[in-house]
Amino acid sequence: MRIRILTLILMTSATFFTSCNENDDDANQTETLNGTWNLIKSTSPEDIDVNYEETLVTYNFDSSNGSLIVTNLAIETTDLSPKASGRLGNDTFSYNILDNNGENYLIVENQEIGRIILSQENSFILDQTETSSGTEITEFILTFER
Repeated sequence: MRIRILTLILMTSATFFTSCNENDDDANQTETLNGTWNLIKSTSPEDIDVNYEETLVTYNFDSSNGSLIVTNLAIETTDLSPKASGRLGNDTFSYNILDNNGENYLIVENQEIGRIILSQENSFILDQTETSSGTEITEFILTFER
């Protein structure tokens, strides 16, 4: 009887210590984005790539308070270059990460912005053509590096 109780306790303990909280993935994703990212390329719906100089447009994620500071020093042009924040200067937004079946989406000011694709430790893609509902929209694909 003691062996059965001991086995049950060990199995329960093992399950407790190895179980995964589904919020862990969101926390890891948020921590991974934490810091400053430079927009290096945007791809338009017409597959036109626009390359950006480092620090011209930056996204600074602060996971401690859920804020995103977008610095946009890109000059308005007549080509298809997107403006990351819609205007020049610095803008501060609240953000979080939505996990939808293992895919992560950036939510800024309660609006879904696009799917986050971590391609390497020091780069990520913000695919604004995809939403968590599967709806395809015509927007830009933004590539960032640290």
